[in-house]
Amino acid sequence: MSDAASCVAIWVNSVGAGYLQGCRRFAALGFLRLGEVAVRIAVTAAAVLAGWGAAGAVSAVAVGTAVASAFGLLALRPDLAGGPHAPSEGPGGSGLWRRALSVGGIQLLCCVLFNLDVVVATAVRSGSGDLAPYQALLVLARIPLFLSTALAAVVFSQLVGVSARDGAGQLRPVLRMHWIGSITVTVLVASCPDAVLALVLPPQYGTSAALLPPLALAGAASATTVLVSVVFQVWGPARRAVAPLAVACLLGGGLYAVAAVSPLRLAWCSAAVTGAVAAALLVRARRRVSDLGPLAGALGPLAAGALAAAALFALRPYPLPRAGAAVLVLCLGAIAARPVRRGPGPYRVLHLGFEDPRRPGAGGGSVRTHEVNRRLVARGVEVTVVCAPWPGATATVLDGVHYVPLPAHPGPLALSRFTSQLAYFAAIVVGLGRLVRRHAPDAIVEDFAAPFSSVCVPHLTRRPVVGLVQWLAAADKAREYHLPFHRVERLGLASHTTLVAVSDDLGAELTRRNPVARVEVVPNGVDPAAFTHRTTPRGDHLLYLGRLETSSKGLDLLLRAYARVAPTSPPTCTSRATGRTRTSPGYWPKSLASPPASTGWPG
Repeated sequence: MSDAASCVAIWVNSVGAGYLQGCRRFAALGFLRLGEVAVRIAVTAAAVLAGWGAAGAVSAVAVGTAVASAFGLLALRPDLAGGPHAPSEGPGGSGLWRRALSVGGIQLLCCVLFNLDVVVATAVRSGSGDLAPYQALLVLARIPLFLSTALAAVVFSQLVGVSARDGAGQLRPVLRMHWIGSITVTVLVASCPDAVLALVLPPQYGTSAALLPPLALAGAASATTVLVSVVFQVWGPARRAVAPLAVACLLGGGLYAVAAVSPLRLAWCSAAVTGAVAAALLVRARRRVSDLGPLAGALGPLAAGALAAAALFALRPYPLPRAGAAVLVLCLGAIAARPVRRGPGPYRVLHLGFEDPRRPGAGGGSVRTHEVNRRLVARGVEVTVVCAPWPGATATVLDGVHYVPLPAHPGPLALSRFTSQLAYFAAIVVGLGRLVRRHAPDAIVEDFAAPFSSVCVPHLTRRPVVGLVQWLAAADKAREYHLPFHRVERLGLASHTTLVAVSDDLGAELTRRNPVARVEVVPNGVDPAAFTHRTTPRGDHLLYLGRLETSSKGLDLLLRAYARVAPTSPPTCTSRATGRTRTSPGYWPKSLASPPASTGWPG
């Protein structure tokens, strides 16, 4: 009963806290938070000194929380009375009142969920003392939760009044700090050796060290839930957070009742329930804020955390090496959490444009890349283009654009266009970090290129990445070479959150394949000289400029069209790609869908 009363009082106080955050009255918010803690400590200490016992102390916590909740009600008085702090939207500020209620409702459900395992297990086990180690270890396991609660309060105040698209830039670094901090602490707590536990816990609790890994995972998941729920507290709709939290509370209550027979089962059940709700909220948050990126930036810290956990668990029997490894993990986490500071100088762009326009046989994509980049240079932007190597390729500056072949010394790989492009992709995957440290770009542009299209560049760097797409070639190349290029393309396309397409059809296809990405359509430009130098058309030639390919160039459509007009036109055709001329003996009948094999054209 006391726990239920405490939950209601916390909810009332949270409504007041949400109101103060919405009004940006941060001094009053700080007083409310400190006053809540002070009152609860004072009332609980008084109950213990009065000899009320454990049950009385629990009741005192409920009373203290109820008293503290009065501060929250007082905070709402300007809104109810239409005072100077009352919001202007709606009569009496009803809009902000409802918003404060939704914020408080989400926070209440989080509070219930995070304490539900202990409440249910205590009721099922009828006050058994076996849960004492479980609750004691929760203090260590929930350090990430305490950290994320502080982060959530800070980020909430930053995002109030900012749109979801504009606020993504402020949310990303906070999420990154959360991932690095919570995963680092979770790894250290989960692998904590018995000798360290003996220093901070009673001796009889030392045998419960097996509870630490699942409880630490539950603490990290709870921390993620608190921070991600801020997205819905600020931008709504609240139901997207309330629904999974409410379902987790209902299902979790039943699962905890079944698992309460064993503290270890209960711990793993708590990790599963809180992990599932954290994942659900993360997926919904990415749909609400599309620019958060894949896994909202968690992939790198999770991979590093898995490696660190494996090393620390292997070193648990060896206290001194394990202590050294723990210090190393802390130092690496602190280094990784440092914000990226921009160096002095102009705005810098690193363009991963696979094709050098100076290479013999280079296509229109390299022309487009150079024309865009030289205009950026004219506006004061520093542009470096990393391209695939070719025989005789050297680093150079063309119209102010820096061209760097990669790898710099490909050897015989540069002799073939296909192998040089594969070497280029491999060098990007392996050496992108070195390129970023060398050129310190403010943004990276990844030009999609055959055969993979993309190699998941957003997963390889913390810098903003824009995907520039003129075609999706992996499916055609997969059929041509019988290799799974299309699977790499699928992963690469999903890694991007910002894409630029060269046509409306391609933009629609990108949106279909990656619904959460922001897709802009910017058609290729045409040199104005094409409209000023006009020539008189001649009817005896048909000129095609491009590769002899049907899938991406549409050459089959050109040949069918020519077959239909062939009876009235001379059948001489020139291919710029091969430089050969073929003349057929006679005209092409209308019934032919493609020219005869004697012309030298593909059928």
